[in-house]
Amino acid sequence: MNSQQTTSEPTPISSASLRAQRAYTCANHPNKEAFCLCAKCGKMLCENCAFWISGRRYCEHCIEQDDALIEAMRRDLFKPIEKTASDIPDAPRRISEFPRAIVSMFTNTSAFFMTAKDGSFVLSFVLALLAVVPVTVVRVLYQFEEMFSGHKYYEYLMTIPISTRVAAAVCFGIVKVLLLDLILWASVRLFSSSDMKFAQAGTILHFCLVPLLLGVLGICFDLSFVGFLGLALMIIFLGTGVRISTKCGMFQELGTILVFVILGSAGRLLP
Repeated sequence: MNSQQTTSEPTPISSASLRAQRAYTCANHPNKEAFCLCAKCGKMLCENCAFWISGRRYCEHCIEQDDALIEAMRRDLFKPIEKTASDIPDAPRRISEFPRAIVSMFTNTSAFFMTAKDGSFVLSFVLALLAVVPVTVVRVLYQFEEMFSGHKYYEYLMTIPISTRVAAAVCFGIVKVLLLDLILWASVRLFSSSDMKFAQAGTILHFCLVPLLLGVLGICFDLSFVGFLGLALMIIFLGTGVRISTKCGMFQELGTILVFVILGSAGRLLP
């Protein structure tokens, strides 16, 4: 006897049946599995419908109906921006603000130079003198004979009173800072498209000259490497300040610093 084999076609399953087999589905998207519950109304939500506010998840409808949730959401969104803005120190414009500014330059260099150029040129110039003049005066007091040894006017220079030497060193320090300001400003204008003003370039440089104060220790204690350390810190700060203030590239930064160092060294304005 021939047996007749019958095959049955699979019964098609509708999308509604598939949705019914899922235990939890999103209230707004029935074809997506629920990810969480709204903390206020208990509605099931998928990942796209859930909004994280202050450690809890809410649906869009509840947020729209609650001003407190809207305000909390705004705070959560802008908190990182406000925190970043608070990390940027204001440009120092008063004497009382300069100690904090110097600490900020060493601890948060990039943020400091975002606003440093807008500080007070006059007060920062005084700060630069406090860093440069002591080095010049100490050098005159301790290395005067060595500096002019073999000079044709050596005997005459040795007869100059100490007070006159110190006064000349102070005047030379003032001229030195102004010339360095001019060199940096010209270098910036040469290598970048920035329209930085002379006072802005000078203000940046004045803060960068602070590490040169280490040269006093190097001269007094015959530690030459300390002076070189101060010079290295100055160059690092200056490079960072130029790059951030002018928004220039790496090659423009290197060109600016290279010209500044070459001209400053050629004119014996740098240690």
